[in-house]
Amino acid sequence: MSPIVDALNRGAGGNYINYTLYRDATEFINGEHVKNLACLNRDLSKVIVIDWNPNAINLQPDNSLILPKWAGNDDDTTLVELVAFLKSVAQQSPSDVRDILRHYKQFSDPMEQFRGSHRKLPPSTTPPTSPNSPQPTFDSPLPIV
Repeated sequence: MSPIVDALNRGAGGNYINYTLYRDATEFINGEHVKNLACLNRDLSKVIVIDWNPNAINLQPDNSLILPKWAGNDDDTTLVELVAFLKSVAQQSPSDVRDILRHYKQFSDPMEQFRGSHRKLPPSTTPPTSPNSPQPTFDSPLPIV
């Protein structure tokens, strides 16, 4: 895995990102490198693809989380927010991650929306955690492409 993916995985507590695909695993369609999730042989209800280019995932767009392209700005916190987002999705253990992705697709900056929605939550909606609280288990971590 790449150093960025390794750092994201460590920041999320590890074992959330088990598979990555890069350009060599894409198909060249109509002048674009396209990620085809059908080749993963995985349950797509558990797969999230992160990219800045919506054309790169046009075969399975419901599995995509499109983030703004990094412009080299040193104070960009998108990857930090992405860790929190992925951890939140994994902790919810949804039956289908695409339902969550559909919600965030309507926003030009999904991580900004995620950050804002968590700021607005009243403290009573966040369940208290203690060392004795049962921790969620994940039998099949979410493949992130």
